[in-house]
Amino acid sequence: MTTPNPNELAGLVAAIAVEQTQVRGDLRTVETNVGAIETQMAQLPAIKLAIAKIADSVKALAGTEEEEPSALWDWSTMTRKDAELAWSELSTWMDTVLSGVYRKVAGGGGNHSDPDMARLAVSMPSLGGDNSSGGLVPVCWMHHPDLVAELSWLCQMWLSIYRTPAGTARVGDWHDRYLPGVLARISTSTARTCLNQAHKPLRPAAVSSADALSAAIRADVANREQ
Repeated sequence: MTTPNPNELAGLVAAIAVEQTQVRGDLRTVETNVGAIETQMAQLPAIKLAIAKIADSVKALAGTEEEEPSALWDWSTMTRKDAELAWSELSTWMDTVLSGVYRKVAGGGGNHSDPDMARLAVSMPSLGGDNSSGGLVPVCWMHHPDLVAELSWLCQMWLSIYRTPAGTARVGDWHDRYLPGVLARISTSTARTCLNQAHKPLRPAAVSSADALSAAIRADVANREQ
């Protein structure tokens, strides 16, 4: 049996010691990495919540809410049921918002059934009178299809702005551009000759505020397909 060379044994021992040191270092590195991963895993719920909040903020800024946007009213294709729903929403908005809040309906004021309010509106230029200078919607608006179409999208834009979280950024547009634009176009609409509440009918129709609106709605709905 050959006796091991002491120098060779010393070299082997030294090499093993170096390898053990490297293994210990590798183990410490693995332990450090595992600890970092565990820390990151513990932070995941908070990170997910932060990402969700950022996504919601981006959607709000872009106006892309999860809810499906309401389709614009197309009076040329509406069924009776669709027209009834649209007329109900539009007439309510006209009475409570455009007339009741903004006072932009000649002879309006939020209460068409009040004779005193109607007389007051006629006597005050700021509430009623000549649309060529006053920029008001004539009380006979429901008898003018082009004006109904204009007021329809104006109503829907107002609802999308004031009744949805993403609409607040467009409030200025509605007041600066949308409403003034519609009021300005009255002078070139079929209602341009309806001054001082003297309706010039496109077709025979009585004009008497609430009764006129009801009659116009019934006539429109009756002419539509089921």
